[in-house]
Amino acid sequence: MNDKQRRFANEYCVDLNCTQAAVRAGYNARSASSQGFDLLQKPEVAALVQRIHKGQLDRASIRAENVLAELAQIAFSDIRALLAEDGSVQPIHALSDEAAASIASIEVTTSKDGVTKVSRIKTWDKVRALEQLCRHLGLLKPDQHQHVHAVVHFSPEQLQAMSDQQLAKVEQAYAELSAVSAQVSPTQAQVSPTQV
Repeated sequence: MNDKQRRFANEYCVDLNCTQAAVRAGYNARSASSQGFDLLQKPEVAALVQRIHKGQLDRASIRAENVLAELAQIAFSDIRALLAEDGSVQPIHALSDEAAASIASIEVTTSKDGVTKVSRIKTWDKVRALEQLCRHLGLLKPDQHQHVHAVVHFSPEQLQAMSDQQLAKVEQAYAELSAVSAQVSPTQAQVSPTQV
């Protein structure tokens, strides 16, 4: 590995942008995108990036379990923890760590007589946090393709009005659908010539 590649690996770990990292490492700006991609494919560069990134996480004391714990606090937060028994917003200093972690932002207003109070609290998106946890734990099925089912019927008049080329296309489509149907399962999917 040469010095330029090492510089690229270090620069890539700054912002995880391979194009900008390639430019900062001294590669041509016009080809930086493809150059950066190619560099990340090289095993020695990828390994160095991984070592640098791990070092950054270690220095910042960021661990997967910490991130998951924070997500869990958001996902399982209870809005009641932010409120006093009378329904007013609890003072910030009185909130538990778990309740405080669920807060995304706070709006504070000051009245004419100088009294400052919390006027609005916005919490983090619980559904998004739950989705992220489920995805991490493998509880969500991978994105599935949506299938569109269409049935096409041609009347005898339509068939008679078709050109030879159009009829050939219909026959070809029927043959392809029949072949796919047979591959999927001989008993599961049936294509009828009247449906094409």
